[in-house]
Amino acid sequence: MKNKITAIILLVVFLLPNRVWAATILTGKEIYHGDEIGNFWGVSSDSITKITSPGSVYSINDFGTYTAYATNNVQFVGNSFEKSVNWNGKSRLLYLKLFKVTPGQSISFVFDDEYYVSCAEYNTSFKLVDEGDWFSTGETIKLSSSTAWIMLILRHSTGDKGVAADLDVEITVNDLMNSKTRYVVFAPFTYTFKMNGGTYKNSTNDYVTKRYGVEKLVMPVPTRTGYTFGGWKASDGKIYKGTLGAVYNAALFKNSTFTAVWNPVTSTSVTLDKNYVILEPGEIAAKLVATVMPSNTLNKTITWTTEDDTIATVSSTGVITAKRSGITNIVAANGSCKASCKVYVVGFELEVPNYCTLDEIYEIKVNVRNNGSGTMDGRKHIRVEASDSVTLSRVGDTRTTYKAIVSKASEKTTGFSRMTDSCLLDTMDTASVYYKLSPEKKLQKAGDYEGQIDFSVVIS
Repeated sequence: MKNKITAIILLVVFLLPNRVWAATILTGKEIYHGDEIGNFWGVSSDSITKITSPGSVYSINDFGTYTAYATNNVQFVGNSFEKSVNWNGKSRLLYLKLFKVTPGQSISFVFDDEYYVSCAEYNTSFKLVDEGDWFSTGETIKLSSSTAWIMLILRHSTGDKGVAADLDVEITVNDLMNSKTRYVVFAPFTYTFKMNGGTYKNSTNDYVTKRYGVEKLVMPVPTRTGYTFGGWKASDGKIYKGTLGAVYNAALFKNSTFTAVWNPVTSTSVTLDKNYVILEPGEIAAKLVATVMPSNTLNKTITWTTEDDTIATVSSTGVITAKRSGITNIVAANGSCKASCKVYVVGFELEVPNYCTLDEIYEIKVNVRNNGSGTMDGRKHIRVEASDSVTLSRVGDTRTTYKAIVSKASEKTTGFSRMTDSCLLDTMDTASVYYKLSPEKKLQKAGDYEGQIDFSVVIS
């Protein structure tokens, strides 16, 4: 008899109408079913937990208390909670809290990648208005314009978002509690991008955008003259650039401010408008023009130097002044980039005899230095000139004079020719010219005569 009484008591306890499921007492007549849009849930009391102010981000830490398996199969739907949550393969878990929402608002979920989340949408009378679609982390849902309440449904993500997909893949409370991220995002975060001197969409003002949770976000790409964009520096010091993927990042899971990082454009090369110049001592050349590349290099300042300032100097604007004969390089530098121009300052030595007599052939040697090479344009001409005739005076009798003609002569013959082009020699290289003095007429008085032949050198 004692055993029989015990059995009856146990049976009564088992049949209590308000059974405890996952530590939650529910009294609703019906619960969510995917094929029953338009049916009333028929909640008759506030015994189901309602979250009327979920805030911007709601963190779920109580799956162990507020979950039950939900069915996709109409045969399990009845007029009691017990039948409505009868499971089919344990592939769906219902989070038994109702969230108050604003009709038409957007929300997103942030769960580990191995979970899909959906939500049943109800109006103010708890009538089902949308059965919901499956979303993975980072995706945004726009709720119906008549939605006032939502309830979450979760399942494993195997890549198939179909309504009846993966019914044989069991999901447990422990699975969800071991998930690193469990959030419902009801309001987007505000991301403020400070240009820091740059421009985006023709504006230097801060660029402000919204991001739901871990929604994929393409970050803006501003520009700034003379700089390259290095990314966006967040408050934690990390640099972000390109696209923020749908991955949870605690540092960015909030309102965030980013500041543009700029790297000055530096030169990659320097070129000069001339590879060489040929100058005379004392000549001031037209200035060299340096070009810095790339064209948007921030600092285009050129530093000018000469390798030997006794041969040629250069001003801060690239103007060259020749000093003495020789060869040197003018260097234009911008940072580590350099270009050079070779400077040839023309020099020469003229060798003439100390004295000469009539009708004798003499040699003038012109030694030309630093006049570039034979393949260069712009080489200087060295011209040796002399007057056509000279006046000689009789030694001891200066009143008696005699004219002699200065003429070119051949090295091998005693004949001579008149000067051509008003010069004895026109050359760009070391050369010799021969000359002699010839009497203009027969000498009237015998004796020694002396005078001075003026040779001149012109560089042109």
